[in-house]
Amino acid sequence: MLKQIEQIFKNHGVEPIGFAPFALVALPGKRLPFEGIQTVIIASFPYLPPQPYQPTNLCLYARLPDYHRVIKTILSPIVDELEKAFPGHRFSPFADSSPVREVYAASLAGLGCIGKNGLLITPKYGSFVFLGGLLTDLAIESALCEPIQCRDCGRCFSACPTGALSPAGLDRSKCLSAITQKKGQLSEEEERAICKNGMVWGCDQCQLACPMNRDARPSSIREFTDNIRPSLSEADLDTDLSDRAFIWRGIEVLRRNLKLTESPKP
Repeated sequence: MLKQIEQIFKNHGVEPIGFAPFALVALPGKRLPFEGIQTVIIASFPYLPPQPYQPTNLCLYARLPDYHRVIKTILSPIVDELEKAFPGHRFSPFADSSPVREVYAASLAGLGCIGKNGLLITPKYGSFVFLGGLLTDLAIESALCEPIQCRDCGRCFSACPTGALSPAGLDRSKCLSAITQKKGQLSEEEERAICKNGMVWGCDQCQLACPMNRDARPSSIREFTDNIRPSLSEADLDTDLSDRAFIWRGIEVLRRNLKLTESPKP
């Protein structure tokens, strides 16, 4: 069974994949797509573009088409094939928004280690990956790995522009990426962070500093190599941005951040 499932994913360009018991990685209180889920089939989807990195006001993933849609488009024919191969069983795709601890599940399934920033770091693509997969009522037995942490070199601590990362862990309230996505009124400190760092959405600094990302390979997923929006301007807000992941917070958050990035640096 396991090999057959792996081959189906591979036929659609998705490998490697991993398996984790749903009971070990489930988030309590989350709505489930169906009852009787037994296994999480999880995969990483690389997004690092082939072009050399250039700093702009958008983090790398925000320059790409909405990864939620892309991943579910990739997974849709896999679901169809699995339902034919295993009649009577259910498969539900997920990408980012799911009832499981995705990074923990991926690490448990042997896809990589966990960075100090909470991201999965894969051997081939580093941490420049999205996570997605399928929930199924198939009971799939697979060897599990002990989740491991990164090398603990501390370079991400030094690179973090707001001091959100430290040996004590990640303070999400200080994370620049989280601040750029925050709705409503920002504190003066939060406004200064956006103004000083010039980011309308996200932050890549901890990933760029990570030595485990030094040899990260670029993505071969066409949707993540084409149609790249390198930055965001005020004029862009009058165009159709519905195919971008950052639009979920609304235009006003983007407009606010743009104004802050155009303010004199403190």
